[in-house]
Amino acid sequence: MKILNYTPHTIDIVTEGRIISIPSDGVARVTSSLSPVKKINGIDIMKQEYGVVLGLPSQQDNVYIIVSRMIYDAMDKRSDLLVVGESIRDNSGKVIGCKNLSRY
Repeated sequence: MKILNYTPHTIDIVTEGRIISIPSDGVARVTSSLSPVKKINGIDIMKQEYGVVLGLPSQQDNVYIIVSRMIYDAMDKRSDLLVVGESIRDNSGKVIGCKNLSRY
C-alpha cells in the first residue's frame, strides 16, 4: 500500500518506537462558504458549506491519501482518504507528531 500526503506539511507518525515521516506530495484545498443560521446572545451562528476540492488526485487502487479534516468532510464518499489520528505533544503542548492515522 502507498500513502500520499496532501497536506502542506510533513506528517510524523510515531509507531513501534520509530518515526515514519511522510512528506507533502501536494496540497489539496477546498472552497467553502458561510451562511448565517441564527444568533445566540448576539453572536452569529454560521453554517459552513464546502464547495469544490482542488488539487486532490483521483482515487487509485492500493493508494491512501492523508488530507485535512475539511477535505475529508467535503469528500465523504471517498474510501481512500485518511486524517491525522491521536496527536503527540511536547512538554509545552506543541504537536510534534501523531500515533496513527484515522478514518471515521
